[in-house]
Amino acid sequence: MNEKLYQKKTGEFFLFGKGGPNTGYAKRVGGMWGAGESIIPLTKEDALEWASRHMDADTVEKYFGEIPE
Repeated sequence: MNEKLYQKKTGEFFLFGKGGPNTGYAKRVGGMWGAGESIIPLTKEDALEWASRHMDADTVEKYFGEIPE
């Protein structure tokens, strides 16, 4: 499974994810589960939560500003 966070020029965030048949991105293909992909719009709060779990602190601060501890 592979996920990446993006921010549009207008400020909105979205997550692009793709994965194989055993992931949350799986799609039905001819009666079987196969690889799939999806674009998921995120609120700024959800994007920050995702980023906090998957990115290093410097990258999170680059996109969201200083995060209080």
